[in-house]
Amino acid sequence: MWHHYSLYFILVLHVMTALLVIAAVFLRGVVVILERYKTLPLFMVRGLLRGVHAIFFISMVSVFLTGSYWVVYSGMGFHSAWLLVAYFLSSVVALCWWLMMRFSNHWSAGKLSVMHGVLLLLLFFIVRDAVTQSTWFWS
Repeated sequence: MWHHYSLYFILVLHVMTALLVIAAVFLRGVVVILERYKTLPLFMVRGLLRGVHAIFFISMVSVFLTGSYWVVYSGMGFHSAWLLVAYFLSSVVALCWWLMMRFSNHWSAGKLSVMHGVLLLLLFFIVRDAVTQSTWFWS
């Protein structure tokens, strides 16, 4: 009986940390806009970005761990196409985030806005595939 409750707890934790990942992407976009329009001092922007990066990293690691735990112990297995696509797109999201962190000082505001749009679109596809438990481009 307790096994079912622990799986539900892991699922709830997984969903909450996935929402934190989405919130971190939104918040980073807001901080970039505030930085571009010079509405906050530079030390505040840097502090906010460090906090957002920490939230994103911890949440992304938690999403990977809780998702893997849930898949293994619920008996689903990693053979489902939507799970493979979700892991792949999550890796692409993490790579895009790293690129934004690494090159944000050298990129224009337009390039950063496009990258935020790509991240949100990828996160939308991950959530859509998870909710429907199917993928839209690979069967």
